[in-house]
Amino acid sequence: MRFFNRNSLNVLTKKKLMLLFLSALFILPLASPSRFYMVLFSEVLIWALLALSYDLALGYTGLVGFGHAALFGVGAYAAALLLRMDYSFFLAIPAAMLFGGLIGAVYGVFTRRVGGIYYALVTLAFSEVIFLVFSKLVDLSGGETGISVPRPDFLRSDVILYFAIAVSVFVVIVLLVTVVKDLRGGTGTRKARIVYLALAIAFLAVLFLMIPSKLSLITEGSMRDRTTTISTMNIYYFLALIPLFLCYLVANRIVNSPLGHIFIAIRENEERTKMLGYNVFNYKILSSTISGIFAGLAGALYAPFILSINPSSVLGSTITINVLLYSILGGLGTLIGPMIGAGIITILADELTGVPYIGQYWMLVLGVFYLLVILFLPYGIVNTLRFKGTSFRQTLKKLASSIRPSGNRKTDK
Repeated sequence: MRFFNRNSLNVLTKKKLMLLFLSALFILPLASPSRFYMVLFSEVLIWALLALSYDLALGYTGLVGFGHAALFGVGAYAAALLLRMDYSFFLAIPAAMLFGGLIGAVYGVFTRRVGGIYYALVTLAFSEVIFLVFSKLVDLSGGETGISVPRPDFLRSDVILYFAIAVSVFVVIVLLVTVVKDLRGGTGTRKARIVYLALAIAFLAVLFLMIPSKLSLITEGSMRDRTTTISTMNIYYFLALIPLFLCYLVANRIVNSPLGHIFIAIRENEERTKMLGYNVFNYKILSSTISGIFAGLAGALYAPFILSINPSSVLGSTITINVLLYSILGGLGTLIGPMIGAGIITILADELTGVPYIGQYWMLVLGVFYLLVILFLPYGIVNTLRFKGTSFRQTLKKLASSIRPSGNRKTDK
């Protein structure tokens, strides 16, 4: 018996899919005792936020910039320096977003003079200038040795763990209520509704089974033991997840608003958008600034996560290359696509390095993986699925026709 036939898939609305995915993300740190996976998934969430910021500029406005590392790195250094001066982490966050937004606005100003590939080269040059400045200011950045970043003390707070558990329960209950309302209203096919209900109940059961074990960390006092870092990394996971979710909501609201439609119009046909009376230059600055704010936030989350930063780790051009690959893999102009791409590449790269005989060639394996994606998913994972696999089938037909003997080929009608 097939639960997910074509009619059932049509019922999988974006809202319920988001609730399902979000519920799984919130349950994960409560269900997993592994510090390794908490560190890995926390890193995935930070790179996903950076990929989301890049998609706003490139995927929706068409700003092909190669200097996104500067937005990320300036935010990371702003947060790191404030934390080293014993300022609150909640002050370091808006400061990093402010500096990221300022650099993003500067990128937007460049669009008045240059565009296309020339804009990409100018942003790359500006990013390299910032990299060199931080490399030379050894007293500020630590040079290639870098500077240590203190982890905020509130990560060991019992209140944060209680808050994380409360948010997890709330999200899963919202999912359960949504599914029950669909059952009562008769929305969709019966099979799809049964599957949703089963998943919601399973999430709720896992959540309440795992809560006592996490609360025991508080009652036994291990949360206050500075040598115990498992609970700290669980809480840091929530610290990365909640900003990512909020930024996604804001970005989703922007791209579905009249402002987002103007961004898309600029991407599709800038000259026609000008003829309609819109000040394209101002909208480009706005798009680049919003992108910079989100990238600065990602940098602020990354600095205390990695505990030590240097110009190469947060301002290097490899960061821009990686975020570009995340976006291409997941699908430009989808918001969720680049985040999925960031998760796939980060996890795949981490797992490949530990495979015997393959670990030393993990970059080669990733290169082959990128090649296969370009061949079979030319629009990215999400966009190809959105087009119902049309591009995938067409690619297969082209490959089949190219290897088929010429005498057996059918004449196209």
